[in-house]
Amino acid sequence: MLQKDIKSILQILAKNAKDDNKKLVKKDERVKEHSKELDIAK
Repeated sequence: MLQKDIKSILQILAKNAKDDNKKLVKKDERVKEHSKELDIAK
């Protein structure tokens, strides 16, 4: 019983970590785009 609970908690954490990672990657891409635009504006 307890092991099953731990497993499901770990799966949820792993999924959340994956989602956060995707968000960070998207944010990073946006920052890169933005800095490219700034370079062009100079």
